[in-house]
Amino acid sequence: MSINLRLSLFTAVSALLLTGTAAAQDNPAGHQHGRAELQLSIEETRIDAFLLSPAANLVGFEHAPETDEQKQALADLQRWAETRPMVNTPEGHCRVESAEVYASWPKKAGDRGHDHHDHESHGGHADIEISQSLDCPGLGKELETPLTARFPAMEHLDVQWVGLYGQGSRQLGPGRNQLILDE
Repeated sequence: MSINLRLSLFTAVSALLLTGTAAAQDNPAGHQHGRAELQLSIEETRIDAFLLSPAANLVGFEHAPETDEQKQALADLQRWAETRPMVNTPEGHCRVESAEVYASWPKKAGDRGHDHHDHESHGGHADIEISQSLDCPGLGKELETPLTARFPAMEHLDVQWVGLYGQGSRQLGPGRNQLILDE
């Protein structure tokens, strides 16, 4: 596949997936504790993954970290995202090529600072976004995610994917961590 065709496909797929996320961010009802959204764009051995979750699901609080324990929880999440794939092959062949974590902490009264990212906050609620680019040699039709096991407050994980085997969606939860991409 030519580089221009791959770039066009990736851009189109990313736009399709992110459209749903933008709509959810504009809808405060979309912020529900215990729920999160995972979007996957899959091409050959590459997976681009995007997770949107209430901060409470991932770090246990929804304000800018204040205590040493909260700062450590956020640092641990960042380190986890940089080293652990949000999805993996059953054999564990995926590796994180790049990862970014953004938080939409609500502004405090009198806060004159500005957010360098244009993320929405939801009336005192904060979301965390994690994006990863993964290299997954031996990628097949099956994927697993450690998210609901790693973050027990995440009771419902809505997964959407597009790529090698078409597009689809699945809701996962505790004890359900496997995706079959052609179902």
